[in-house]
Amino acid sequence: MPKISGVKDEVIGRRKTADDKDVALWSDGTLTWGRLGTAIKGSPHARTPVQVEAARRAGWLALGEVELYDATEVPKLIAAARKVADRGGTPGELRAEFARSASRGERLVPTWTTIETDRDGRPLVRVWKLPRLLYGNLAVWDERRGRGASRGRYQVMREIGRSGTYVPTGHDFHDLQALSAWLREERGRHLGM
Repeated sequence: MPKISGVKDEVIGRRKTADDKDVALWSDGTLTWGRLGTAIKGSPHARTPVQVEAARRAGWLALGEVELYDATEVPKLIAAARKVADRGGTPGELRAEFARSASRGERLVPTWTTIETDRDGRPLVRVWKLPRLLYGNLAVWDERRGRGASRGRYQVMREIGRSGTYVPTGHDFHDLQALSAWLREERGRHLGM
C-alpha cells in the first residue's frame, strides 16, 4: 500500500462478500481483495488528507454493504459508494444508487447450482438463488427439458420461508435478457424505488 503523509497504512476493517471473498479497508481508504492487498478496481487512490477522509467515508459505506454482493459486483458498489458518500448518504441510499446503476442496461450474471443432470453429466435443472436483500425469497430455475422448457426456460420461483421448498410465481422467460429486465424492475420494487 502506498504511504500518505508518512503514515504507515494498516487494515482498519474487513468483511466478506456474499460469495465469501475477503475485502479489506485500509487506513488510506483503499479497498483491497484478501490479505494480499490487491486494490479493487475503482478503489480510490487518495493522496491528500482531504482525499483520504473522503476515501475512508466511501470505503466504510461500501464495506458495510459488501456482504450483500458478489465479488463481481464490488467495483460497481465502490463506484456507487463514492457517489453517495460525497453527498453524506446512507446505506439505503447506497443500495438504491447501486440498483439504479445496475438498471442502466447492465447484464446480470447468474450463479447456477445444478440440481439434476442427464446420464452424461449435462445440467437438466439448475437454480440461481437471488440475493435476499434485493429480491426477497426469489430464485430462478433453468429447466432444459420437458414441460418446464415449454413455459419458458427460466422460471422465477419463490421459496416458502427458508424451507428449501419453492413455488412458481408465474413469471417465465425464454431468454436471459427478458429475465434480467424483469429482475431489475423487481429489485426496484423490492427496494421501494
